[in-house]
Formats: sequence, structure tokens, C-alpha cells
Amino acid sequence: MISVKIDDSAVQQLQQRLAGLAPRVVAQVYKALQPLIYQSLQTAVPKYFAGSAGKGGSSDLLTSRSGKEGRRPYIRPRPYLRPAINDLQQALPDLLEQAIQQVQVSE
Repeated sequence: MISVKIDDSAVQQLQQRLAGLAPRVVAQVYKALQPLIYQSLQTAVPKYFAGSAGKGGSSDLLTSRSGKEGRRPYIRPRPYLRPAINDLQQALPDLLEQAIQQVQVSE
């Protein structure tokens, strides 16, 4: 499992930002945030592993998790993903703002 530690002050800022939103808006922001995080990781991972992708492309690095007969194999910790996770931690406040803006525009 990859653990992520975000600075306490950053967490507090995110919580304050979300606390000012209606519950239904928070749910919509969550849905809007998911693809933004995925896209961010898709961009960050190849930056650190250029040329290491298999025949399936770099997206397989994030999505190929099923083993034989559809069972989910044990996934060992991946310290080599730490730089990409660090990038995501830095980008998360901006991604949250993007998601909030997307939801507010669509209302």
C-alpha cells in the first residue's frame, strides 16, 4: 500500500475550503476530482519512468491490477512511485479548486 502524508496545514486549508460548500456540492466535487487525480497521475508516472512502459503503454502501470481468473493479487509497496505521489500531493489543492470550479460552472 502506498501511504500519503499531507502537511497538516494543507489538510486544514482543504477542510476549510470544503466546509464552506453544501453537502451535495461536496459530492459533486468528489466526482469531478477523481478523473483530475487520475489524469495527474497518468501525466506524472511516465515522467519518472520514461521508456519503461510495456507493450500496453504507460496507462497499464496504473490500471493493470487483476491476476489470473480475475483475482486481485497482493500488490507490494512501490517506493518507486514516491516521486509521482509527491507531485500529486503538491497538485492536490489546485486539482480541488479545478473540481470546485467545474461543479460551480455546471450549476
